[in-house]
Amino acid sequence: MVIALRVVATGVVLLGLAGCFGPSPNLTEGGLAKPVVTADFPSRVTAGSTTELTVGIENPGPGDISSFSIALAVVAVGGSQGNAQPLVVPAPAPERLGGDQKISASIASISPEPTTVGQGGVVFQFGPLGEEESTEVVFEIIAPTEEGNYANSLQVYDSQALDRIGAIKVQTEVTG
Repeated sequence: MVIALRVVATGVVLLGLAGCFGPSPNLTEGGLAKPVVTADFPSRVTAGSTTELTVGIENPGPGDISSFSIALAVVAVGGSQGNAQPLVVPAPAPERLGGDQKISASIASISPEPTTVGQGGVVFQFGPLGEEESTEVVFEIIAPTEEGNYANSLQVYDSQALDRIGAIKVQTEVTG
């Protein structure tokens, strides 16, 4: 019994040390930094109002980011009561193949202006972000007209290396 406890204790210590000295969750398998993402958006907004969503992106390095993308993805709605609906909804696909993708109707403006817009008008590409540089992108979000809980997954990734991704959830309560 004592030997079994020592074996288990030794295993726990080794696993703990592996966590301290193992691969960093902030780096890709290739050793490049994942972007650090922050979002500033109120926890409550008025139905139909326009509110700033400020997205902060930091590239702590190592490695420059040649261009980065921001995606406002739909958060999956499960079967339980009280789950969030999408704050930013996708736009319809372009009318013709190769046509320009319209920006989501949930977004009034974006600053700085993205270089490209894609995938339902909720994915935006921007320029480079050097090692140890940071930037902000400001979205003017139009709140839904119905009260309730709303959210999106906010993902920032290197447009050339999709495993360099940082993500957080943006959530708010829309009130009357």
